[in-house]
Amino acid sequence: MEANGPIQFEDPHRKRRTTYIVVGLVVIALLITGLVVRRTRENTPAAETKATQLQQAFQQAGLPVPDKNQIVNLLGADGGAVCEDPNNALKQAIANGAAANGAAGPGMRPVYTPRQLVTGEELVLSVYCPDELPGFLKFINEQKFADTIKE
Repeated sequence: MEANGPIQFEDPHRKRRTTYIVVGLVVIALLITGLVVRRTRENTPAAETKATQLQQAFQQAGLPVPDKNQIVNLLGADGGAVCEDPNNALKQAIANGAAANGAAGPGMRPVYTPRQLVTGEELVLSVYCPDELPGFLKFINEQKFADTIKE
């Protein structure tokens, strides 16, 4: 049998290197896209005013007061995700699921939670989207609360 030239083998390291380079470029492109598209809350006078109002409301309610910059970054001037339909069924189901004993499966049981756990959201709604507050209060008033937090 005659050979027409040297036998050539495919280099697996070269193939792997090419795959890593392509995947790396895709990840870098996604990171750059994420940084460009990332929404940040603008520090506007309205956001500052509402953050101050919320801090005062938290203080009057006896709750820990978050930093003003944290409030502005999280809620902006419009209330952010908290005010995006707070009374829909999914958010109510999540709230009900959070009021459980922490077990999974058949051991999961509802528990009476302290009213203070919903006070923060109530205050946020009253400052940022007061039109959503009546529906939230209707849902909250249907829940059972207990005095489980010692002051």
